[in-house]
Amino acid sequence: MPKKVEFTESEFSEFSWKIQEAGFTEIERKNLHLFAPRKIQGQETGFTFSANGLTVIVWTTFVESEGKPRDEDSGWVLILEYGKRQYTAHPLMRTAGFLEKLLRYALIAQKKVKSRPICKICNSFMRIVEGKGRKSVYWRCSVYGHYEREDWDIGISDEDKEFLKAERRKRRYYREKNKKEGRMPTPAMFIRKPWGEKIPANQ
Repeated sequence: MPKKVEFTESEFSEFSWKIQEAGFTEIERKNLHLFAPRKIQGQETGFTFSANGLTVIVWTTFVESEGKPRDEDSGWVLILEYGKRQYTAHPLMRTAGFLEKLLRYALIAQKKVKSRPICKICNSFMRIVEGKGRKSVYWRCSVYGHYEREDWDIGISDEDKEFLKAERRKRRYYREKNKKEGRMPTPAMFIRKPWGEKIPANQ
């Protein structure tokens, strides 16, 4: 298991500047109607970006009031539609290079929502649909009888695709290793209930 690494308030300030420079804004929960899945201490800093009917949410583990990350937590990048979670990237353990990797995943998710494909038949936005494999997703038109679909990695650079391929290879190796050793840990996304978003009644 990789060693957990803490990051400093100064390092987080640099991350905050970079992600906001890219177009994200810091989350104000009272405005976004966000709610926690459990009682927690302190307010975790998060960032959001919206385009084409989708919203990217980035949770950082950093608690501003304490000036440090939570002791036990992971970084999360989610994509919501109409307040409902449609996609969750693999949770990021706070190991070496955590903030750099979290920023990379956030920017990739941003590119995906900005490049959300449109059905060639009805010109409506395609939806995020789960595939057969664990955490496998793709784009598909939701209109009955329309079989238009696109690869999930559409709209991102070749460099980003290579980065994701390497990340997926590492996770596949980890799963296969656990299987051989008779260990089948439950994925974090099925254990941890992530933050959600309430939609006001008048919207």
